[in-house]
Amino acid sequence: MPAEVDEAAARFRSLTAHRRLLVLLDNATGVAQVRPLLPAGPRCMVMVTSRRPLTTLDGAAHVHLKAMAEDEALSLLESALGDSRAAADPEAAREIVRLCGGLPLAVRIVGARGRPGRAVR
Repeated sequence: MPAEVDEAAARFRSLTAHRRLLVLLDNATGVAQVRPLLPAGPRCMVMVTSRRPLTTLDGAAHVHLKAMAEDEALSLLESALGDSRAAADPEAAREIVRLCGGLPLAVRIVGARGRPGRAVR
């Protein structure tokens, strides 16, 4: 594997040029991080998630996602907790969702860190 980014990117593009491929790049920090990872083949698709708009990517379709509605985020929290603790303390559950900004990943992380048998607070 080439040590230089440009060489590695060229190798990646040549290896993927004739493949049908979906590349998922999660939480990209910027266009400079994404560009070397874009495959060259016409049958390749790339999905990039980022907290900031990557407006200088040519040919990109930008989709801006809003935060989840409170009821959706509460449902996700309950699902992540795997029990009825969120329903037992709805005010604490709403506060968690508010502190997470309605962001699905943040709600899932908090829910996954909850311990069975312990209160939501």
